[in-house]
Amino acid sequence: MEVTGKERYFNGKNKNPILFNLLYPVILDGIKKAVAVSKEQLFYRPSYFDYPEIKYWPNGLPNISKTTFGNSPLVKYEAYFESYSKETLPKIILEELSGYKEVHSYLCENEDYKRIYAYPGKEEEWEFDIKLIEVNINTHIKGIVAKALHTWGEDVSLSEEDFLEVYLPIENSIYSKELPVAFFIPILFLNFDIDSFQFSDSISLVKMDENDHLSRIGVTTYSESISDTVLSAATHALVIEGYKMTNGNKYLTSNSLSNINSFPLEEINYFFNALRIVIEHPTGYAQVLSKPINWTYAYKSDLIAFHGASTRAYPYEFNQHYWLEPSIPVVSIEELKSIATIYTGLKGQENKKIQLACKRLESCFLRKDERDIIIDAVIGLETLLSDYDKGELTHKLSMRISFLLQMSSLNQSKLDIFKNMKHIYSYRSMIVHGDAKAENKKVIKRDNQEPVSTADLAVTYLKECIMIMINNAEYLNAKMIDEKIILSN
Repeated sequence: MEVTGKERYFNGKNKNPILFNLLYPVILDGIKKAVAVSKEQLFYRPSYFDYPEIKYWPNGLPNISKTTFGNSPLVKYEAYFESYSKETLPKIILEELSGYKEVHSYLCENEDYKRIYAYPGKEEEWEFDIKLIEVNINTHIKGIVAKALHTWGEDVSLSEEDFLEVYLPIENSIYSKELPVAFFIPILFLNFDIDSFQFSDSISLVKMDENDHLSRIGVTTYSESISDTVLSAATHALVIEGYKMTNGNKYLTSNSLSNINSFPLEEINYFFNALRIVIEHPTGYAQVLSKPINWTYAYKSDLIAFHGASTRAYPYEFNQHYWLEPSIPVVSIEELKSIATIYTGLKGQENKKIQLACKRLESCFLRKDERDIIIDAVIGLETLLSDYDKGELTHKLSMRISFLLQMSSLNQSKLDIFKNMKHIYSYRSMIVHGDAKAENKKVIKRDNQEPVSTADLAVTYLKECIMIMINNAEYLNAKMIDEKIILSN
């Protein structure tokens, strides 16, 4: 299709000047007509039915919910192009927009557009997909009109540069060979001393703004059944950048971006384990988000087009009205520096012992029953400190742990640690064998000190041992610890 006289619109940034030039007058006419209709609506303007709203608990945590009566603050301009019954016509007929037929014809013949926006695997049955292509064309036109009006207001005089800003993300979804994404993982029930903190070139901590919060609340996995109250209880997010996906069909790519197994879970869990090792407060995550960078399949009001999933990677206690806690722990900059060091150590650690012990540590924080917690903690300690030799395992591991933890900040004597480990092992053994007297071992009583939960102390010991071994890799060889014990006597 030949296009003449409008090449001035193309400034070299977009990949398809033909589509740019065809679509620009359609959007201009759509904006003009949408504004005219909107000004006629003196008593009612359509709004988004499920647009989110945000409030804050007294402790500062956001509480995000969806409106259910169409009372969003934004006009739903797309509604002017839609009819909700066969008996009535829409306020604006898309097909009558200036240049619509040319855009429709061009995109219906465009192989790149069909590759992205038709159902996958339908190349030989293209005629069955023409309605779907039309749906996507109309969605793009309505979405760009609404996006422009939400961005610049009804008095906008859409310049070529303005149009390029809202056009390019759609065009990039068609023609970019790779689609860059950033992963956002909101951190539950913690606040931070700082708005942002850089862990590496591609990994950072970022305070989420209101648009981030409003945009993410709709990203859920129905099978997980996580309440919006828990889902929204985060002020900051771990952000991982630098990922790219091969551009392919919209429906396959969207499914992939909403599949939790497509996320760098190992890297995410390294961070949360580093967080748990440094701080004493419970945390976790309920959501993983993928944010398209400079591309989109469709606009939705003024929200970010997040993909993602919800998941229960947080302590069970968060479901028990934890959001009503009067205050939320604040992580200091110094603690963030320690977290960064441990995170770097975990990420660079190739030893399977550390990796397996971290998985057990993670499980400890996600368990509901403390009997499961003690079992996971002891398995984690055994993973780190056993040498697979036959012998009295309880005694050997208790000796090794009591030696190692002298390098920690626990300020416990070797003898106390040794006795505590004997108690921990005894409790674990009684649980495993179903001994009714196991309840007597739930707490460790200490001279001149407050009693401590046996499970909590086991988790503390596991955290400290992981941290020590990250900084002293030679102790991953249990025999080396035995030599040190002998030489120190």
